[in-house]
Amino acid sequence: MDMVFVAQTIDEWMPLIDAKIDCHDLGCAIKITVERESDILLKVTSKSKLPANIETRIVEALRYVLAKVIHVATIQHSSGAAIETTFISAIRTSETGLFPPIRTRKSIASNDIQRLFRRYLTFVHSETSAEFVHPCSMHLRNACEASANSVEAETIGLCVAVEGIASLVPFENKTNGKVVSNIRKAVSEYLGNMGVDSTLTNRIQGLLGQLENVRVKDRVQKLIDSGHLDPSCFEAWERLRHKGVHPKRSTLEEFDDRSFQERLDDIHRVYVCMYQITFALIGYEGQFSNYASKRFRLETYPLKAPTRDVAS
Repeated sequence: MDMVFVAQTIDEWMPLIDAKIDCHDLGCAIKITVERESDILLKVTSKSKLPANIETRIVEALRYVLAKVIHVATIQHSSGAAIETTFISAIRTSETGLFPPIRTRKSIASNDIQRLFRRYLTFVHSETSAEFVHPCSMHLRNACEASANSVEAETIGLCVAVEGIASLVPFENKTNGKVVSNIRKAVSEYLGNMGVDSTLTNRIQGLLGQLENVRVKDRVQKLIDSGHLDPSCFEAWERLRHKGVHPKRSTLEEFDDRSFQERLDDIHRVYVCMYQITFALIGYEGQFSNYASKRFRLETYPLKAPTRDVAS
């Protein structure tokens, strides 16, 4: 299968160009080359029939490592003498500004970027049905599209995407449904005896219903404990999400250079939070761009697990 992406910024693709990426779990190999100076040709070869909807999964993985909403222009399937070519109409795209999980145009992290691409491709292929885009890819695309707008819009889109991606982290909910049900029943009876009106009673019951919901913090805590998520970056997400969802009155002083820089620093930390959760989901280990550090250093994932103080 050949896939062509026209009018690309070649520098962004450099770590993937001319590399042969063996996807053993999918039974195929991928080779990416440059055609006509700015077009990308992606060739997929396999000794057996390619997995269903593999072209969609490849686009998802490319969007992940490039942090861009890219669209394929042509897809050509060939098997023996049979050739089938599909032409896809150009789609209007916005100027997005999402940072990729590994930001480098040098060769020093090429192997890591290729491994990251392979891990994500395998993940989205195996974790969802062939007819649909993977939920993780959907959340990442929403964050990418939000980055084309104002800082405020980017912040909300990014925080919502992190919440969605975190919901994919496996979690065993140990909440006892019967206990919660008994609590709600007891509270309802108590409010009835007090003569509380139905409007307030329904609001209180709605709040009690949240006892069975799993918080984002509960889901990611084990990642923090194991060194798979930087706690300071998750705390930045909590700050930005609270401000975005529950805005308060603002003053002109909040828009000075210092406060604006603090906002950008927190956005960069949330980038790290988002990508580290995806690393944990797909089982990636290697270098990544730490946007929470000065000059966005390349660092190694997973991190060292935080030490806990033991009482003597």
